[in-house]
Amino acid sequence: MIDLSKQQAIAKICAEAAAGKLAENIMTLQVTEVSSIADFFVVATANSEPHIRAVVNAVEKELFQKMRVKCKVDGSAESQWVLLDCDGTVLMHIMSPEFRAKFQLENLWGDTVRSEKKPAAKKPAVRKTAVKKAAEETTAEKKPAAKKVAAKKPAAKKPAAKKTVAKKTIAKKTVAKKETSK
Repeated sequence: MIDLSKQQAIAKICAEAAAGKLAENIMTLQVTEVSSIADFFVVATANSEPHIRAVVNAVEKELFQKMRVKCKVDGSAESQWVLLDCDGTVLMHIMSPEFRAKFQLENLWGDTVRSEKKPAAKKPAVRKTAVKKAAEETTAEKKPAAKKVAAKKPAAKKPAAKKTVAKKTIAKKTVAKKETSK
């Protein structure tokens, strides 16, 4: 009997990381008895190209952090199907819903031990506005409302008085020139 604890742990981390990124229909298949390719297949559905990339990145990161396992990646998010070869013993397929329905990998490996990752129960969403209202109510009870005081405008500047001195001196000079020229 072969000890599959390491492979099983890798498959479990793959499924949990995919679930953490909200992948759907996550299924783990133990194919030890029917395939020489791998011991486990993990199949997950991601709804878009960015979602596929997010799931792939999460699985790679979790496996490396927890078990120091590096995955070989085949395919791309643009092709709607990415295969991760994790340690040569676990293969993870991340597919778009269309490809998952078309290829039906879980039915191809019909004589295998299966386990499905059920989606986690979602917590009810709390609206930010409700939280803000509650916070405002508690602060309103603690402190009386402050009155708004209009800011005073700075005093308007008066236009500078015209300098008549300069005009007088110019006038005197012109009068003096006229008298000398006569």
